[in-house]
Amino acid sequence: MRSSDFRLEADFNGHQLDDGVLTCVSRNGTEDRWFIDLPTVMWILDRVAAGDVDARMVQNRLRDATRWSSECCEACDLAAPHYKEIRRRHADAIARWNREQPNDADGGFLVNNGKIHRHGCRRSPIPRPPRLPDNLHDVALLYDALGRDPGRVVAELVHRASRKVRSASKIELLTMISRDGRERVEAKTCRVCKPVLPDLDPSSELLRPICWTWPADTASLTQLQRTASPLSIIDPAILPDQRVSFAMLEKWQSGRCAICGDSPTRRGLVRDHDHRTGLIRGLLCYSCNTTEGRSTSALFANYRDRSPAQILAIEVVYLPLDAISAIRTA
Repeated sequence: MRSSDFRLEADFNGHQLDDGVLTCVSRNGTEDRWFIDLPTVMWILDRVAAGDVDARMVQNRLRDATRWSSECCEACDLAAPHYKEIRRRHADAIARWNREQPNDADGGFLVNNGKIHRHGCRRSPIPRPPRLPDNLHDVALLYDALGRDPGRVVAELVHRASRKVRSASKIELLTMISRDGRERVEAKTCRVCKPVLPDLDPSSELLRPICWTWPADTASLTQLQRTASPLSIIDPAILPDQRVSFAMLEKWQSGRCAICGDSPTRRGLVRDHDHRTGLIRGLLCYSCNTTEGRSTSALFANYRDRSPAQILAIEVVYLPLDAISAIRTA
C-alpha cells in the first residue's frame, strides 16, 4: 500500500483555493481511494452553502482532479513518459542476448537450476530472452518498484530470464572449474546428455590469484613499509608489534580480494588465516573466503602456497574473539 499527495486548486465565484490536498491511497497499483483534507472539505461546503458553486460542479471538478492522464493509475502516469526509453533499452538487451548465445560449435552449455547440460538436452528447457510485459501497467509497477530507473527495469528483466535456465560459455565453465575444482563441477553435469567439460590448462591465468600480479619488487615493498603507519590500525585483534605488518597488508591490497580482485563494499574483506600456523594469509572477499575452505581447485592451492603474507614477507597472528577477550581480561 502506498499514498501520494496532490495539490488541489479551485476558483468558485472569485473565491480561490490554493492549498487543498488530495491524497491517493493505492494497493499494488490498483484499487485507488481518494481522500480530501478536512480544511478543503470545509471550504468547499462553505462555497456550496453560499451559492458560489453547485454540488454537481464540485463533483465534476473532483472527478477531473482524480482522473489519471494514462486512464489507469499513478504508476502508469509516472512511467508513461519513459515507456519508449524502456522499450528501446529492452530491444538493445534482446540484441545483446542474441549475440551472447553460444552453441554447440562454440562449446556452449546450458545451466538449469545449477545443473549443467549440453545445448539441445531434452532434460532442460530452452533459454528465453528477457521479455517485456505486454502492457504499460505491468511495466509501470516494475518501474515504480525499482526506483523509477529504466536501466534497472531492463536489468531486472534480464535477471529474471536467466534465473532458471541460461546459456553458459566455455570460459564460464572453466571459471567454475578454477574456483570449485573439476570434481565439484562434474557432479553438477546432467546424467542424460553427459556434457564433456572443457580442460583447464594448469598454466591458465584462471588458476593464478590476482595478488600474484600486484607490484612486489624490492623497491615497491620498501616504499610500502615506509608508508604503512601502525597508528592507522586501532584493532584489538592485531598485536601491537604486528600493526605495521598488517598496515602493509591492508595498504598493498587496497580493499581488493587477494584471489578474485573484487572490492566488496557491503561486507568488506575478511581475514583469511592458516588454521595450522594461526597466521593471517591475506584479505579475501566473503565469497572467496567461503569457497577456499571447500574447494579442491589449484586456484586456492596456489593462493595458499604463495599468499599475500608470504609475498610481503610478514607474519601477523590471527586472534579469534575468545583470544581477544582473554587478552583484555588478563
